[in-house]
Amino acid sequence: MKHNIAVHTFIDDERKAQFFEVAPHMATDDVLIKSENANAMQSWISKNEDFFFCHRVAKDEDDILQVLEERGYEKSFQTVCYELPGFISRYTGELDVSEVAKKLG
Repeated sequence: MKHNIAVHTFIDDERKAQFFEVAPHMATDDVLIKSENANAMQSWISKNEDFFFCHRVAKDEDDILQVLEERGYEKSFQTVCYELPGFISRYTGELDVSEVAKKLG
């Protein structure tokens, strides 16, 4: 599984408003979707922006896009994914910068 940052951009103001209207009623698993090949780990979002970010772990970008499509999210926002092999986090204990640097080559 590979670390990715997904940038989600709302298609228009109407869909953004709809998303934030239902968001208070969503469970964590509705936002941080888990599947066999793609898991959302963290998300950063603001009503003041037309985009938001998600840290996703997946085999590849297609798996991320597939799980979003299965939930119907492609109707609300467009997504582009960037694989980021260098991952350092206080939350997971993955703090060995030298190991990350080796992965990056």
